[in-house]
Amino acid sequence: MKCPYCAETIQDEAIVCRFCEAQREGTEWVRSAEADRPRSDSPRPRAKGTLNLQIAGYFMAISAGFEIISLTSPVPFWGELRGGVLAVTYHALFAGAFTALTIALLKPTTWGPRAVNLTCIAVTIDRGLYLIDKQAREAELAKTLGGSAETLSEFLDPSAFELIMLAAGLVTLLSWWGFAGYVHYRRAYFVAR
Repeated sequence: MKCPYCAETIQDEAIVCRFCEAQREGTEWVRSAEADRPRSDSPRPRAKGTLNLQIAGYFMAISAGFEIISLTSPVPFWGELRGGVLAVTYHALFAGAFTALTIALLKPTTWGPRAVNLTCIAVTIDRGLYLIDKQAREAELAKTLGGSAETLSEFLDPSAFELIMLAAGLVTLLSWWGFAGYVHYRRAYFVAR
């Protein structure tokens, strides 16, 4: 005979279906209450966006690594490139923020969305200062290009470099705020498991 619930073949004398746990009561078969209850050993379904947020967590780990590697690299502040304690503090703060985001994204925590928002605010302040400080951008460009600045300026107008740097700063800001919005949209991922 076939079980009326799961259509698996069972013996005619069976009183319980070994496949779906339906039970025979007299001549009728009834679905078992145990079968309807989710098993504790079954894995919990993954929240939507899990893979995206985990990939973002790995990118945050890479970003933290780059901040640590460049710990003593000068940073553009107040009209010039500044090194020393200011640069170390700047890179250490961002390395810490990216490390916290790595933890929050790879092992979901309830404070994860707040960490994303705080880092987003820090990046907004940092990029905002960068975007309004033309002298610092010019100092960074001169250091980055070194002796090739004159060669490149023959092919490309210097104001084009300026526009590229401004566009990159704006894209960075928009990307961070887009990421913060996505984290807010997928906040169920951060619910305690």
